[in-house]
Order: sequence, then structure tokens, then C-alpha cells
Amino acid sequence: TVVNDILRESGVKDGDWVTLDQEPWECQTYCFCDECLKAFAEFHHLDHVPTVVEAGADPDKWADFRTMQSMHSLRLLAEMIRDYNPKLKVVDYDYILDYGNLAAERNFRRQCAKDSRKNEEWLAGHLASYYHTVGLAAFMAMKNNVRFLAKLYYPMTGMCGYGDYLRPGEVLTPRQFRQFALAAFVNGCPGWAVYSGTCYDGRHLEWMMKAEDEVARYEHLPWGRADGSAKPVSASDQFASASVIGPDGNETVALFNFDCYSDIDVKLDDNSYRLGPNDVKFVTREG
Repeated sequence: TVVNDILRESGVKDGDWVTLDQEPWECQTYCFCDECLKAFAEFHHLDHVPTVVEAGADPDKWADFRTMQSMHSLRLLAEMIRDYNPKLKVVDYDYILDYGNLAAERNFRRQCAKDSRKNEEWLAGHLASYYHTVGLAAFMAMKNNVRFLAKLYYPMTGMCGYGDYLRPGEVLTPRQFRQFALAAFVNGCPGWAVYSGTCYDGRHLEWMMKAEDEVARYEHLPWGRADGSAKPVSASDQFASASVIGPDGNETVALFNFDCYSDIDVKLDDNSYRLGPNDVKFVTREG
């Protein structure tokens, strides 16, 4: 009834997103009540109900138990939303995981009892937090997560000033803002999102439109679904690239310089390209 009332008052209509924001952080610190200890024993088929000390002695087992609980909680919410209107799209606010790195995945679940893959059955998409992941790290995270997750993936960056919820180095400049949008685009994300916080520089809107102009020019290509064969080379450790072959047989290559201060040189075939700080260039190779 509460969920129905909230949805009714919000005015959502067919096709709208309903974004869930379940953030079960610090799962090693809650909740060790008798009911949870009993549920933990049942989940792991233990022959007795453990003490708090026993349950906390195996952080991976506790994290798996809590991940299961958060999964069922999210499923329940999704089912209630779809019961209200099956045409609403349930999207979850979730996080970046280093998929394929089993140790990193397990360490993350010790911190936050959530596994995006296990929740995909009930979701239409992911709204992933990139507030604290910027530059080249964000590019690589998008590439990894888009390939491991089956549902639509929208990275969300922050745009407010330092002191709101971002740390030094995480406040994107207008150029970095454009880079973030284009990184999402070439890695196969169908869109991207911004949490503006309390304030932002209006120049970000100008550079957002620059990115959208480039997206419009190259959006007919299957970015993120079929990598091309280009092998651009740069001596900089802040260089990244993505490429895709279009229906005409030509290959489009996106070159990224994630260095905030220096130009970098990139060689592709017999051609050289110079990219300014936080620059992106699109290059066409004839097939």
C-alpha cells in the first residue's frame, strides 16, 4: 500500500524509470540479532545457530548471506512496483565491480552486500555510481562492467564542487565532463547520468552539448558490441582507445587522453595525432 501510494503521488507513467537506491554498506557490522543469526544458519545449512563471534569469524559467509538478503529485498520492491504498473522500468542504483577478478568481487561484497549480476533478473538496467571513479579508471570500469552485465548500463558521475560529496580530484572539469560522456558512449552504454549536487559550473552544459554533437555523428555504429582491429600506440599511461567497424567496412577509432595537464602523441598506422589534455579525437580508417 505504501509503495502504491508513493508511485501514485509521483505521477509516474508507462515507460518511466523507478530507480531504487538500496545501499547495504558495512555489512560486516549488522545485524547480529537472534533472527538474523538463525537465518544465517539456515542459509548456510549449519547444524546450530552460531554466536555473534562465530558468525563474524567468516566474513565471506556473512557477506554471502547479506547479499542474498539484499537481493530478495530488491526483488520484493521490483515486484511491488511492477504489480502497480508492469510497464514501469525498475532500475537500480549500484556500483562498479572489477568483474573477472574474484578476489576483488568478494572483497567488495564484504563491504557492500550487493551483487549487480544476481539482481539482473528483476531489473531493466543499472545506474552505476562513478562519483569516485574518474579518468582512465572510469573508462576501464565502463568497458568491464558493460561486458559482464546483461541489462542496460548507465554510468553516473558527480558534478558538484569539492566539499559536497566529492573529494579532491573527483570534481570533473568541463573537458573531463565531455570525456566521461564519450567514454560511456564508445564503451556501449546507451546513456549516462549526472548527479549535480548543490551547484555546478554552467560551462559543463556547453561541453555536454559538444559531447552530444559527437554522439549524434557516430551513434549509428555498434559501439561496445563489436570491437574493431585498430591498435593505436602511445607512450603515455593515460591513453585509452576504442574502435568499431561500421556497415560500410570503415573503422572509427576514438582516442582518449586522460592526462589533465599534458599533450600526448598517438600513432595509428602511418599517422600521428596529438591530443591535448583531456581531449578525445575520432579517426576514420578506410576498410
